[in-house]
Amino acid sequence: MQKNKGAGHKKDLGTDHTQNRGTDYTQYRLNPMQRAAGAAALLAVSCIFAVLFYKSLIPAAAGMLLLPLIWRLMERALRDRRKDELIRQFCDGMKGYAAAIRVGYSPESGIAEAVRSLSGIYGEDSLLSREFVLMRRRLSVGETIEQIMKDLGERSGIREISDMAGVFAVAKRSGGSLPSILRESVYILEEKNRIREEIRTLMTAKRLEERIMCLMPAGILLYVNLTGKDFVAPLYEGLTGRLIMTVFLAVYVLMICVGEKMMRIKL
Repeated sequence: MQKNKGAGHKKDLGTDHTQNRGTDYTQYRLNPMQRAAGAAALLAVSCIFAVLFYKSLIPAAAGMLLLPLIWRLMERALRDRRKDELIRQFCDGMKGYAAAIRVGYSPESGIAEAVRSLSGIYGEDSLLSREFVLMRRRLSVGETIEQIMKDLGERSGIREISDMAGVFAVAKRSGGSLPSILRESVYILEEKNRIREEIRTLMTAKRLEERIMCLMPAGILLYVNLTGKDFVAPLYEGLTGRLIMTVFLAVYVLMICVGEKMMRIKL
């Protein structure tokens, strides 16, 4: 089951490796299908808001002006999702790598064992499986494991991966026991990942509450329109009514933006 899940993410997470260059995880570019989906979603929401606040589809055209912003927000969300998946896989990958080192594999040949372990969990096309395949290729042409790990840390923007490059460098310089150093480092990495997952679980419930609160004003307005049309009719007629609804809409959108900003935390 896990293997299928990992393989199923490869399109959504933007695995765009090339033969000689790894993915820059600090950037994300939407493909045409994702851009079309974002445009369709924005059009649907704009139409709903236009009918709800103005009882006309004409203002929906103004909502489409936000399309570049929506695309940027989608890119940021998908980029963060891809980085979350990468650090999760990195934790499992380093566990497999440390186990290979403990049973006698060299730092370089341990990568091949880690690839087999990751492929069994996430699939051959998972993010870190591809990265480890790239590592093995670069090792074969003379690069060191710490150089390659440092490069991955820079491309991913993930501190834990950069720290792991430092672990390899210190182990080589000090002549310490790499298996024991890796064991301690992987333990710390697992603890960080466990805490991150606990925080994410807690935030999921809070995010659901925030989404419900954001929907409540629109729900109340819809209810009043259905049950008391005469009561709200002045808000849909004349310049004054239109201005009041425009201010209400602006405050509503600002409230949603503030709520989303509060729920977005760096883990």
